[in-house]
Amino acid sequence: MFNNTLGNTIIAFSFRVIGTIISIVYLAVLTRYLGLENFGYYSGALAYVYIFSFLADLGLYNLMVREISRPNADENNIVSSIFTLRIIALLISLTIGSLIIWLTDFNIVMKIAVSISSLHFLFLGATQPLIGIFQKHLRIFWYSISEIFSRAFQLGFIFLVIYWEGGVIAVVSGFALGALIAFIIMIIGLRGLVKIKLRFDFSYFKWVLRETWPMAAIVIFASIYFKIDEVMLSFLKTPTDVGIYSAGYKVLQSLIFFPAMFVGFLMPKLSFYSKKDLNKFKIVFQYGFKILVLMALPIGIGLYFRASEIMTLVAGPEFLISGKVLQILSLAIFMIFLSQLFAQSAIALGKQKQLAVIYFSGMVFNVVLNFILIPHFSYIGASVATFITESVVVVFAILYLIRIINIKINFKELQYIILSCIALILFLYLTNFNLALTIGISIIIYIGILLLTGEIKRLKFTEV
Repeated sequence: MFNNTLGNTIIAFSFRVIGTIISIVYLAVLTRYLGLENFGYYSGALAYVYIFSFLADLGLYNLMVREISRPNADENNIVSSIFTLRIIALLISLTIGSLIIWLTDFNIVMKIAVSISSLHFLFLGATQPLIGIFQKHLRIFWYSISEIFSRAFQLGFIFLVIYWEGGVIAVVSGFALGALIAFIIMIIGLRGLVKIKLRFDFSYFKWVLRETWPMAAIVIFASIYFKIDEVMLSFLKTPTDVGIYSAGYKVLQSLIFFPAMFVGFLMPKLSFYSKKDLNKFKIVFQYGFKILVLMALPIGIGLYFRASEIMTLVAGPEFLISGKVLQILSLAIFMIFLSQLFAQSAIALGKQKQLAVIYFSGMVFNVVLNFILIPHFSYIGASVATFITESVVVVFAILYLIRIINIKINFKELQYIILSCIALILFLYLTNFNLALTIGISIIIYIGILLLTGEIKRLKFTEV
C-alpha cells in the first residue's frame, strides 16, 4: 500500500518544496514592497475572505473522498454534483462577505481588496474538492503542477506591480489570476480520470447537506479559529500589528501544507479500514503519526531557535519583530501536524458530530482567548492564543480516539526521533552560525542520527 502512497507523497512533497521556495521569495518581495502597514491591509483582506470561503466548504472534500473510495462508486456523478454544489455555496458566501465589508468603516483599499480576493477564493475553493480525485488515483502530479504554475505567475506578476507601482489592489488582482490558472490546469488534469460537468441534482444536494453538516461545522469552526486572529487584529489593532503577525504566520503557513497533503493520501485507507479491519486502521494511524512526528519536531525546533534570522531573511529588517511571532507559532507546529491526522481519523470512523463539538469548543475558546489577549498584547497575544488553542484541540481529539477505539500510540517507536531532536536542540542552542550553514548542519545531524540508529530502515512503508 505505502509504496504508491509514499511515491505520490514524495512527488507532491518535492513540488511543494519548489512551491514553498517560490512562496517565500514572493513573500520576501511583497513585504519589502508593501511595508508593514500595506502588508497588514493585504493580509487582513485575505484572512477576512478566507473565513467566508470556508463557510462554503460544507465538508464536501471529505465526503467526496469517502464516497469515491467506496466500491462501485459512480465517480462521475458524485464528483460533478459535489463540484456544482461547491460553486453555488462559494458564490453565495463570498458575495455576502463582500457586501458586509462595504458596510463597515474600513478604508476603500481594504474594501476593494476584499472584493477582488473573493475571486481568488472562488477559483481556489472550486479546486479544493477536486484534489481528492487526484489523491484517490495517485495522480497528485497535476495538482502539484497547478500550484507551481499559479505561484510562479503570482511571483512574476508582483514584479510587474512594483514596476507599475500598482499597490495593494494590483497585488491582490495578481493573486486572483494565479488561482484561475491553477483551476484551469486542474480541470485539464482531470481528463481521463473523471468526466466533470455542472450537475444540478437537488435531491442529491439535500442528501449531501444532511450527510455533511457535521463535517461542514468542523471546517467552519476550524477555519474560524485558524484565521480569526488576523481578522480580530484588523478590528482591534492597526494594520501594522496585522502585518507583524501575518508575516510570521505566513512563514508557518507555508510549512503546514505537508500534514494535510500526507494525511490526504492516508484518508482513503483510513476510511476503508474503518469499516473492514480496525487493527489495520490502527496500523495506518500509527504509521501516519510517526511520519508526522518525524517531520514536525525538527521543523518546530529549527523555527524556534532561528525565528528572528528567518524573518529578517524572508521579510526584511522591517519585519525583524515578526520573529517573536514565529517563535511562539513554532511551538504550535507539532500540534497542527497531528491535528490533521486525528481529525481525519475521526471522520473516517464516521464520528463527525463528536469532532464538530471538539472544534466548536476550540473555536469558542480561541475567540475568547483572543478577545482577552489581543487588546493587551496585540500580535503576541494572538500568537499565544493560536498555540494554546491548537494544543487543547489535539489533546481532546486524541483522548476521544482512545475512548472510542482504544487506539494506542507506540511512543517507543519515537525514541530515535527524539534522540535526533535532542542533538538538534543542543546544536542550535550552543552555536550561532549563519542561517544557511545552520540549516545544512542541522539536516546532517538529524538525518545522520536517524540513519546511524537504523530508524530510516525501520520505517515500514509496506506494512498494510
